[in-house]
Amino acid sequence: MSAADNTAPGGQRILGSQDVHNLGKALLTLTSELWLMRDRMMVLEHILETKGLDVAALVDAHVPDAKLQAKLDAERKRITEAVMGVLLDEGNTSGVFDR
Repeated sequence: MSAADNTAPGGQRILGSQDVHNLGKALLTLTSELWLMRDRMMVLEHILETKGLDVAALVDAHVPDAKLQAKLDAERKRITEAVMGVLLDEGNTSGVFDR
């Protein structure tokens, strides 16, 4: 393996130490986002259940309209960019996560 380009024999790229660090940060970012969403969903479901609404079935059957779909798409993009931004952070040494 060449230390300069992090390439193993046969041309396979290897993650550099900064890449591993960025991957760990991305995983923590994603976990934080996931917990935030799970926490809010569990609280919302509990509140609605105390009001007599079985939202699980309603959510499963729901088809978003164009306005809601645009909002969902924007939020998916925000989360994806937050996670990918960490992977593409300065110090990326392997080229695996090149822009």
